[in-house]
Amino acid sequence: MSKPEWPKLVHFAALCKNVITLFGNTKMHAKDMELFAYMIGENPIGKCGFKSLDLTKCPIGKEGAKFLAPALAINKSLVHMDLSGCKLGVSGMYKISDAL
Repeated sequence: MSKPEWPKLVHFAALCKNVITLFGNTKMHAKDMELFAYMIGENPIGKCGFKSLDLTKCPIGKEGAKFLAPALAINKSLVHMDLSGCKLGVSGMYKISDAL
C-alpha cells in the first residue's frame, strides 16, 4: 500500500474517536479506497478511532476491497461495518472476511 500525502485527512482520522458513521451512501470508488485504507490502517499521525463504518452503496468493488482488507486487519477500533450494496463480488468479500 502506498502512503498518500494527505496529512490533513489522516489527521482527521486520528482525531475522530467518537464518530458513529463515517461515509454513508457516498460516491467513493475503488481509487478512493487506497487513501481511505491508509487512513483507517497504519498512518504516521496515530491510530484511527472510528467505531462504526457505513459504506452503504459505495461502488468500491473488488478493486477497492484489495485496499480495504489489509487496513481492516490492522484496525482494532471498528465494531460495526456496513458494506451492503458495495458490489464487492466474491473475491472482494473473501478478502474482507479473511482480514476480519
